[in-house]
Amino acid sequence: MKLSHLTPWEERASGAWPITMICMKEVGCLFYRKIGTDLPFNLYLTKPIKTADLKGFNIRVSPMYLQLVKGLGGNPVVIPPTEVYTALERKVVDGYGWPP
Repeated sequence: MKLSHLTPWEERASGAWPITMICMKEVGCLFYRKIGTDLPFNLYLTKPIKTADLKGFNIRVSPMYLQLVKGLGGNPVVIPPTEVYTALERKVVDGYGWPP
């Protein structure tokens, strides 16, 4: 649900919502709501870049963004949010992604 490019109202209009609810019921889940609709994802780096190329960058990510960073050529590093500052300070990572 988090990776859907549709808004909740677009999912309902397209017919995706009833199918999603059937699938949720099959696995015994109850879906309450979707968060993060239309929220951008910001990438904070210690060095400037000119293109969407993260080759040579170690980027702190949550598991949700592993493939995004890999796709941009970066090296994703999964660490807890509480360790971001320390990882930057110790140069373990060159940046991190975070929603606003």
